[in-house]
Amino acid sequence: MYIKIYHGFGSRTNVLVFGHVFESKPHQFSEESSGFFNHLRSLLSLFMVKPMANVHLELDLFGNKYHTTSDENGWFKFQFDPPDHIEYGWQAVRVCGNATSADDIDNIGEGKILIAQPTTHSIISDIDDTVMKSYSATIFRRLYELLGNHPTQRKLFHKTVEWYMQLAETQTQGLEQDAFFYVSSSEWNLYDYLKTVFHQHGLPEGIFMLNDLKQLRSFFKTGKTGHEGKLVRIKQLLETFPDQNFILIGDNTQQDPYIYHDIAQEFPNRILSVMIRNKKKSNYTKVIQTLEQVAALGIPVLQFDDTKDAIDFSHKMGFTLQPVHN
Repeated sequence: MYIKIYHGFGSRTNVLVFGHVFESKPHQFSEESSGFFNHLRSLLSLFMVKPMANVHLELDLFGNKYHTTSDENGWFKFQFDPPDHIEYGWQAVRVCGNATSADDIDNIGEGKILIAQPTTHSIISDIDDTVMKSYSATIFRRLYELLGNHPTQRKLFHKTVEWYMQLAETQTQGLEQDAFFYVSSSEWNLYDYLKTVFHQHGLPEGIFMLNDLKQLRSFFKTGKTGHEGKLVRIKQLLETFPDQNFILIGDNTQQDPYIYHDIAQEFPNRILSVMIRNKKKSNYTKVIQTLEQVAALGIPVLQFDDTKDAIDFSHKMGFTLQPVHN
């Protein structure tokens, strides 16, 4: 048994901790490139995981214990009101599962969650073609980028790290960073792959909210499904943390503008801005029309070609503290 805990999130009123239970430990990417075939073998192994259902789990946080059970896909979620003496910042959590045999000693998972103090904003960001060059609209090019590049070799858009680090800087001295939620149609299979990419480039540490696990037979469909699920995950996030306002960042290669439009219509007073990277030029006009509908709700919008324009816009809107550097 292996209990995989993903970065969770909490506030004064709600805590979310989630993960998967697998029969054995999934592959972990090293920080060093190890050649094409080793990389390919490692990548495919991420889609050969075997989830475990009906595992009873116990979480210990600040001396309080909570319980849940993994579902048929091995997925588990703890959601609860935190204790009064909750501590802010990144906190370690442990989840214990009932051993399936006398030899099963690997039934404790360790992870961490961000208990955030109220700040001016949190950020919901897409990943593929928003942060990382992925060419998601073209399946063969997407697979080429995924298969041909170790995660430490993946390319980000120019100045994206600078922009995101500025957005993450809380506007209240002494508080933790503003929370980043990386909501993507990529599957949970790629969690460690994506974390390696983000760590390599120094992006803000955040909470990933990805799509359902895929098995190896569906590998060539990676990242091509789950857009409706992405809308559901963002809605659940806003409903779970009703006191938090959000900046939405995405791109125009697939469904981000239309998902964010729907979110803005349902939560107009909770969305501070929508910013869309103009990655697919042929979609520019159609996306502008969608963003105009968002702007009619009183929400500042931007479709940008260069990250520098997004940096300038963010500073103008008061989302960042640092002056803009050329």
